[in-house]
Amino acid sequence: MILKSADQIFEALLNGQLVHWCEYGSDDWSPLNDQAQVNFADLYTGFLQFKADELPVIPMPMQFSSTHRYFSEYIKTFEGLEIYRVGKTRASYFALRVKSSGTIADYLCNTIIYCIQPDGSLKKMDKSVTPQWILDGLENARVAMRKNRRHQVLESTGFFASEDYKSFKRKNRHSGAV
Repeated sequence: MILKSADQIFEALLNGQLVHWCEYGSDDWSPLNDQAQVNFADLYTGFLQFKADELPVIPMPMQFSSTHRYFSEYIKTFEGLEIYRVGKTRASYFALRVKSSGTIADYLCNTIIYCIQPDGSLKKMDKSVTPQWILDGLENARVAMRKNRRHQVLESTGFFASEDYKSFKRKNRHSGAV
């Protein structure tokens, strides 16, 4: 979608959409981020054009194979968004756009959180006013998903079948283990 005013540019950025820019007459689009050499005044000069990527619409109801055994869980990745469920009886669905890999201390520091509406549209959430139980649920589900992926890679490379791992497990077995 082509953005025609600075207000539209700011609104797209506020909604977490990816905004790209180029000079008029060019097709060399670059992302508008902190490395872009675009000045605030450039938004008003008319020499640059801007476009925003549309946020996808998530197909609802969410189809996945789970028994809602856990309070929060990873569902799937859809068009660059990680989809999570939080809650058991009245489940809410959230989408995370990961801007860059974060530190282990805070899994949500470099993410944009969207609430998935019943019609599948996305609504950006402000992390500072999001209830803590939602942030905790998303963080727990994201940690579990990343650990699961890591263990799948280790399993596929044969790490758990190696003699070194078997001897490590034998030596570090807690008392009472059979």
